[in-house]
Amino acid sequence: MVLDSPLNALQCEYLEQVLRSSDTLPSSINDILDYSKIEAGAMSLKTAEFGTDEIFSALDSLFAARASRSG
Repeated sequence: MVLDSPLNALQCEYLEQVLRSSDTLPSSINDILDYSKIEAGAMSLKTAEFGTDEIFSALDSLFAARASRSG
């Protein structure tokens, strides 16, 4: 709802980053829990293909503003 309200470009960018971060948080927590299961021998790994473009694009959008401020 906030993104649909009148905001400047920087505010929209920050809110979109918050939204993306909130979308990735459960996935990150699950990844950590999965890693713990692997270390405990309760899970095995399998090989699967995936695209790195989406991963790097998401990382770029999450850290671009902070990196820009840091120079």
